[in-house]
Amino acid sequence: MVFGEGCVLVLLEAGDTATGEPLAEILPVHHRVAPRDDVTEVLTATVHAALAEAGVSPGDVWAALPGDAPGTAGAQERRVHEALFDAPVRGRTASVALLGETAAATGAFQLAALLSEPGEPGRLALLTTTDPDGRSA
Repeated sequence: MVFGEGCVLVLLEAGDTATGEPLAEILPVHHRVAPRDDVTEVLTATVHAALAEAGVSPGDVWAALPGDAPGTAGAQERRVHEALFDAPVRGRTASVALLGETAAATGAFQLAALLSEPGEPGRLALLTTTDPDGRSA
């Protein structure tokens, strides 16, 4: 495993009091814990719950970016993405795996990767993360 290190700063503001031009809107956030290394079932349920709360389906997602954790959890996470999203959806942003294992900072790097992609407003993106301890989001 290659360890990475870095920093990402993101300004989050409530939509009704934001002072600048927003780059993105955060839709539902869900998290669960996968017992006994069963990330696939738990992460699939987590993704479906978040999409349902947002009122969208996997087919509405423009980009899907896994956290690419090393080991079994990351492999299961990638399989969930392969089952839910077509290759173009999974390949629209750079993989954060190139950064190495950044643990809790992975989500911030994923968000930075998505925000660096030019394009039209209104596109939906999905980020997921897992870790060897079974946490999934």
